[in-house]
Amino acid sequence: MSDEQTEQAVGRVQDAVNTHSSPSDLKITDMRLAVVCSNYDYPILRIDTNQSVYGIGEVRDAGHKENALQFKSQLLGQNPCNVDMIFRSMKQFGNWGREG
Repeated sequence: MSDEQTEQAVGRVQDAVNTHSSPSDLKITDMRLAVVCSNYDYPILRIDTNQSVYGIGEVRDAGHKENALQFKSQLLGQNPCNVDMIFRSMKQFGNWGREG
């Protein structure tokens, strides 16, 4: 295989790679909350990012929505891939029970 053929093959492979997501540039842009009423009120969270990737979760033990919303300003702009760093920054505000 000649150098020109090799370059063409590499170019075809690079064109086939999906580059719609760039994890190092991922940033949290919004956090929204809805309360689902049942035998308890269950706050459901949606965390959106700048690359149309989102995550859904709930406040543990049917806790209060305010427990989650207090961290919104701290989460905005963070890379959600940095789970340990985000957890450590929020943990200092935790407590036993639902605030834990």
